[in-house]
Amino acid sequence: MVLALSGYRSNLQINLMTEYNKHSFHLALLTLKVWAKNNHIYGTQYGFFGGPALSIILCYILNLYGNNVPPPIFILLKNTLELFTFRFWNSPLMLEIPQNYLNIRNLLDWNLNKEAENRLKLIPTNLRNYLIKHSQIIWPIITPGFPTQNVLFNINDSTSQIIEREVNKGLQKLVILQDNINQNKPLWTVKNLWGNFLKKEEKFEEKYKHYLCIVCSYSNKSEYGSDFCDFVGTRIRLQLLFSIEILPFISFCHLNPKKLKKEDEKCFLKEEENNYCTIWLVGISTKQWYKQKFEGNDWENALKDFVYYIEHFGFRKKYPEISAKEGGNLFNLNVLYLTSEQVKNKWNF
Repeated sequence: MVLALSGYRSNLQINLMTEYNKHSFHLALLTLKVWAKNNHIYGTQYGFFGGPALSIILCYILNLYGNNVPPPIFILLKNTLELFTFRFWNSPLMLEIPQNYLNIRNLLDWNLNKEAENRLKLIPTNLRNYLIKHSQIIWPIITPGFPTQNVLFNINDSTSQIIEREVNKGLQKLVILQDNINQNKPLWTVKNLWGNFLKKEEKFEEKYKHYLCIVCSYSNKSEYGSDFCDFVGTRIRLQLLFSIEILPFISFCHLNPKKLKKEDEKCFLKEEENNYCTIWLVGISTKQWYKQKFEGNDWENALKDFVYYIEHFGFRKKYPEISAKEGGNLFNLNVLYLTSEQVKNKWNF
């Protein structure tokens, strides 16, 4: 219960700290959210930015200006993105240093050693030699108030690579925008550059050559199908590491935080047309030396493992009473491999 209140208390603190700069804060926050969503890097659950992280970092930057008039919005955005060009921070980003350490604070508050231990626990013992880089703490942003937490706990080595790539692209656009503003270029030019910064860099189905389509489907007769798909959503991020990124030719996987289909809508896949489904699309980046097709026993086994460890070893083992009641026919999980051309032809995005 105490941890659940952390977000509320954090918002109260941020509200107080931005009392005299609310307009700049809200405008910059909204702009960053739109930019992150349009570049497929907004979704804390999947290891990307979220509202709390962006709020805290903007509050931090505004506080650096003290009682002075805050800079233009494009400067705030530029300062924010520049922080993410450094892979590892020397210290966590904190708006305040926790005071009055009682026993309860020592138990619940964030600290570096506790997070390092918790991150390592997420990786199965037999995979730690291969995935140890994903246990590293990359950009710790700590909530104010009590208890303190790292709002970017879910970021790993792969998602940080994706964020860095999009941040560098965004910074290049902001530098061009800043130059045009400083040179007093026409208003329409500046407006176009703002639009260029905010618009989608490219459609998600055009970013990669290889994709996974994760399909969680269930019959309208299923009582727990929606709960099952919610569970799948919580496990995708880690299982991509354990089953797919463990393969030697995979560089990283990029899960599109925006679902292609919500669980309360009929599925548009022909093989699932009578079911409801939730669909996620995952882009796959391969190592430069890999030029072969995605086939063979290793690849097929990786896809089977992905499904098995989420559906059977995960959900059905954790909730055996549901599995016993509904069997294996009322809800299920499937993973399809698609090339970029197949993605474009299969759906009209």
